[in-house]
Amino acid sequence: MPQKWWGMFDKKSITLCLGLVIAIPLFLWAFPIQSPDSDEPVTPPSTTKELLALAHSNKASNHIINSFVESQPANSVATELTSHAKSGDQYAQTLLCFLWWEGRNSLRNTEGAIRYCQKSAAQGNAAAMVNLGIMHENQNDLKEAQKWYKKAGDRGWYSLWRMAATGKISMRQKQAASYLRAAAKAEDAHAQYEMGRILNYSGSKPNARKWLKKAAENHDYRGFVELGQIYEAGDGVTKDRAAAKRLFLKAAEANHPVALLRLGYFHSPHINPDATIHDLAEAIKWFERAAKHPERKHRLEAKQRLSTLYNHLNDPEKAKEWLLSGARDNNPSAQFELGRILSSDQNASDAQKREGVKWLLRAKLRGNSSAHHYLSSMYYYTGFQKPYAPYIDWLSKDARAGNSSAALELAKSYLAKNGVDESTSKAIEYLEISATGGQMEAHHLLAVALLNKYSDDPDKLYKAMQHAELAASKNVTSAQLLLSNTYLHGRGVNKDAEKAYAWSLFAAEAEPNEYNVNFKNEIKASLTRSQIEQAERSAEQCARSRFNNCSLLFVKL
Repeated sequence: MPQKWWGMFDKKSITLCLGLVIAIPLFLWAFPIQSPDSDEPVTPPSTTKELLALAHSNKASNHIINSFVESQPANSVATELTSHAKSGDQYAQTLLCFLWWEGRNSLRNTEGAIRYCQKSAAQGNAAAMVNLGIMHENQNDLKEAQKWYKKAGDRGWYSLWRMAATGKISMRQKQAASYLRAAAKAEDAHAQYEMGRILNYSGSKPNARKWLKKAAENHDYRGFVELGQIYEAGDGVTKDRAAAKRLFLKAAEANHPVALLRLGYFHSPHINPDATIHDLAEAIKWFERAAKHPERKHRLEAKQRLSTLYNHLNDPEKAKEWLLSGARDNNPSAQFELGRILSSDQNASDAQKREGVKWLLRAKLRGNSSAHHYLSSMYYYTGFQKPYAPYIDWLSKDARAGNSSAALELAKSYLAKNGVDESTSKAIEYLEISATGGQMEAHHLLAVALLNKYSDDPDKLYKAMQHAELAASKNVTSAQLLLSNTYLHGRGVNKDAEKAYAWSLFAAEAEPNEYNVNFKNEIKASLTRSQIEQAERSAEQCARSRFNNCSLLFVKL
């Protein structure tokens, strides 16, 4: 390798690599990658306590953390983590910092995130230092970001690469690259993998392969996976499927999910049109292993492929079994496909069809647009009506268990009198459950319901404004319009045309349709020049602070 290896990176290469480097989710820095040289399987955690136990024993891989956070209601995870964080657990502090900063399920608490990352960093946690660097960089406080990146860099982390690649610091590539190189030469497998990947995308293929191999030898088996994909695609080398397969097999020994999937694809008709029965059996073997992996993303992909393979083998029952497994694993695509099959089967019983509709509704609640359109077309073309009684019972059960999406859907049913008697009180009860779970639409609807039901109760009206403000601060346009109308007409608050105009500015900017623009202009026409300037200054200050400094517009945040 040349002494000044960073000279290989021109601006174009750095721009290409940057997306790969900074796209890694923030919490992937929080814990070391699990060493895969142990044959002992790690049971995926089902509770926050189990996750922290794995973290303390260095067995909490990025895959496990990612899958766990995705599978849990964010508010319950945050509550448990807060208890551990207050007692000084640096791992809990770092995870809580991520949850609050990222606003997972809208649980955003910027000040709390920074506070807990600082507490963890004070204990020497380099991951927390990286997180602080990212936070300050996102807030354009580059001096503070550089300070934290350097602190992490002094502990062997190569975080300054982020700012160097964007040209935000004068040291640029040289110092950032030195951190990366130092970590890689110190046998940091993660650094070696990143270095190999960056060199590969920048065009230095031989050096890339060398570092990827080193990473794999140091138990970051992503190196074998990346090398396998290089040989499989013929990227800078002669295309060699046999070599690729050998590399995938080495990674599969460590149960790497991508390697398991690639081996499944190797033998499936999806990649190999001439696949034999033996090939199909091999594909099923590897996909079944991937289907048991703790990382949810790849597990769901494997289950979907198994369903497809069994359809190819004319075994619809087995195909349906894997669809059901994926649906129970909360894969909205599997839920939609299973629901479509069951609900459209002419030979299915009424109970099976209702089961199909249930899966379609679950897919819809998880944001699957195909399920939404399919349910709409069922109603339009066949006169299909929702099986309201079981539908409401199912939603109620999920809502009481803390499912914020189900609580929101149930509240809407009470508001619209869909299968239940109209009940604003019941709607408010379920909207509060949904809002607690971070559903911004629930905050908006709760504000509307409280304003309409308790027009003479100051405490309820104040609460309504708080919900409206929270939704508006998350860029919910309908909530911004609600606040504008509330201040314009003095509903529960004193009339204030300046605030009404300021909130209309946000709505018109977010959705510049004819109604929003005209509404804004009508309010503006009623104001003096000084009132307009004051309102626009307040709105600009609020927007610049990402709604953290909006005292002039909020009743209380």
